[in-house]
Order: sequence, then structure tokens, then C-alpha cells
Amino acid sequence: DILMICMDNFLRIKFITRITDYADEGSATTTPERIIRAATSSGAKKVILVHNHPSGNPRPSYSDMLMTEQVERLLRTIGSDLVDHYIISGDRMVGIKVIMREAARREADLEDNII
Repeated sequence: DILMICMDNFLRIKFITRITDYADEGSATTTPERIIRAATSSGAKKVILVHNHPSGNPRPSYSDMLMTEQVERLLRTIGSDLVDHYIISGDRMVGIKVIMREAARREADLEDNII
């Protein structure tokens, strides 16, 4: 399942909802548009997305990262921010935005060292 936590600017929870459109044993899906509708209707200024990987591996898939980028961009258009998109797997949790920032930093470091 995919959960959405909608908060105000002070990170006070206003609304928590399950936004899964489809789920089976290996995956769950939703659309960025559904997330935006929920953020708009709740008046959310900050949003956290959470979903699980039952495989035991919390590493985000390409589609997880793509969805995170799309949702972050769309939330900005309505004056809201994506705090992060967390994946929980077993007793581990990762934040996709943190992983994407680290990857961008490593890429920038590599470009700085190219002669």
C-alpha cells in the first residue's frame, strides 16, 4: 500500500490516507494526479509518501524515483512540498529524496574531477 501524510507548514498532521489504486503481492500503484487531488482537498502544505517493499530490499526502483520527481514537481505548482517518499522494508527504511540528493552530489563530484 501507499500512504500519504498531509501536514501543515508546522508539520502537524492534517490527514492520512491510503492512495493505492492497485496492489498485489509485489507492487502498488497510484498516480501523481491522485496525490495532488488529496493534497489540494486536505490543504496540505507538506506531504510525506510511504510505501513498503515486501521483498526485504528497501532500495527504490526506477519507477519509485520517477514518481517521486513527478510528485515533487506537481506539488510545487500548488504551493506544497514533498518532505520525502519513504520505503519501508522489514526493519529498514530509506528516503528516496535523500538517495537522489546523494546520487546528484556524487555525479557533481565526478564532473568536478574530469579534466
